[in-house]
Amino acid sequence: MEGTLSKVLDQLNVLTKGVGTLTTNVGTLTTNVDTLTKDVVSIKKDMNSMKSDMDLMKSDMGLMKSDVDLMKSDMGLMKSDMNLMKSDITSLQEGQNVLAAEQGEMRKEVAFYYGSMMKKLDETKTELSSEIKQFSTIQKQHQHVLEYINQKQ
Repeated sequence: MEGTLSKVLDQLNVLTKGVGTLTTNVGTLTTNVDTLTKDVVSIKKDMNSMKSDMDLMKSDMGLMKSDVDLMKSDMGLMKSDMNLMKSDITSLQEGQNVLAAEQGEMRKEVAFYYGSMMKKLDETKTELSSEIKQFSTIQKQHQHVLEYINQKQ
């Protein structure tokens, strides 16, 4: 019985050592669980921070989208303004072409009237020259008559 008791005591010691080892392992597991819990809490905080950042990004993206839409609207207005300017330029060019044609006609008319006036001037000059010669002739005759009268007196 002593042998049996000794065997039971030995097994009891082995069991006690096993329980001690299990207690140590449970302590280690508890420490590991506490560490995991802290890590999970840290991860949750990080996820909440990321969610907050994502919400800010979504808000910023919404603002950017509205800015892009506003730019598109402005570009549409600019395009219509440019088309209006092109139309105005075309109208101005057409008006310029009309003015150039009218100016060409006016030049022809001025050239015609200038030519007519020069012709009339030449005719008037010829007539005046003729009248001056005639007047000179009359004056010479008048001079002769006066000389003749002076001689007779």
